[in-house]
Amino acid sequence: MVEQVDRRNTWDFLVPAIVITASVIAAIYIIYEVGRVSQREANRAAEHPSSIAIAVDVFLVTPTTKEHHLLERGTVSTSASVTISSPVGGLIKARNVVSGKKVHKGDALFHIDDTLAKIQVEESRLQLQEVDDSIVEVQKLIRDATEIGDANSIDSLKARLDTEATRRELAQVRLQLTELQLERHQIRAPLDAIVARTLTDLGELAAPGAPLGILIVSDPCTVKFSLSAHDVADFTSGVKCELMVDEVERVTVELGTDHGRVSPIADPINQRFEVELTVPNPNDRFPIGTRVDVRMTWEAAREEMLIPLAAVRRDGDQRLVYRLKRSEESTEVQRVVVECRNTPGIPDYVTVTQGLDFGDEVALTNQVLLYDGAIVSVDRSRSAQ
Repeated sequence: MVEQVDRRNTWDFLVPAIVITASVIAAIYIIYEVGRVSQREANRAAEHPSSIAIAVDVFLVTPTTKEHHLLERGTVSTSASVTISSPVGGLIKARNVVSGKKVHKGDALFHIDDTLAKIQVEESRLQLQEVDDSIVEVQKLIRDATEIGDANSIDSLKARLDTEATRRELAQVRLQLTELQLERHQIRAPLDAIVARTLTDLGELAAPGAPLGILIVSDPCTVKFSLSAHDVADFTSGVKCELMVDEVERVTVELGTDHGRVSPIADPINQRFEVELTVPNPNDRFPIGTRVDVRMTWEAAREEMLIPLAAVRRDGDQRLVYRLKRSEESTEVQRVVVECRNTPGIPDYVTVTQGLDFGDEVALTNQVLLYDGAIVSVDRSRSAQ
């Protein structure tokens, strides 16, 4: 009796387990069959594309001269420096400048003791006055001799007058030289500049030719930066460089002119080419030592093939486009493997380097999968702007 009860309990347990297992196996089989049928239908659709036309936008591949952009950072520096030297020797009696001060052409910078030079100028003036007085006296004697008809005296007086005239010329030259020497004791700025350093103090003795200070030229200023060999190789004529400080001050300089040059030789260490721009800098709008943005713009040296990113589909490591094949009956697409690269400055376009020709039409699919021979209808056609 007990044995019959145990058998009945075992059977009651196995029946539900068997039913559940069978249900699971049936479900797996159904899923498998559905997937296989779907795959078969997909393959059949690929081999025999539908005759229903798919509406697509079309892009006409045309030559494009692309504008290149490059942003660099440059450093503002002086365009020249001038050492102010003492043309004469003597004590420094005045110093009218300090480091960092802006000076204008003709401003007095230093004053060398000119006591002796003033004495020499005064002596030259007295000597010139003496000669002038002598000439006046000889001219009076000539008039007197003419009135009495003394021919011998007239001849000798005229010879004396010629001598005095020569003396006057020499005295005049001497006065000019001494006045020039006096002026050299007042040392003035030769151009508009900034005082970089002063090298002497009041009361010091300056020897002839001794440096007294250094001026730096800030207008025009220079902006220097460097470019890679790849960037320089892309340059064409008419490279425009727009300089900006805090997006406020702007000025444009063109390379290849007197205001912009690229070094013909690369730096042997970093293999970069130095660029130097000469920039008008009134009122020091570009302060010396500051960093500025340089936005470079130029057109490509050759025509390039640009297509929208929406026309490109990734297939593993490859990139595909759908090229249109038109006939009288229909318009089909042809899958084409292309080589392309990103287009700097134009994120929605890629540059095709291989696989297409100018004049081709490509479908803008936005990653939609199409098959060779799929029939499409052109909804809208456009070309590169």
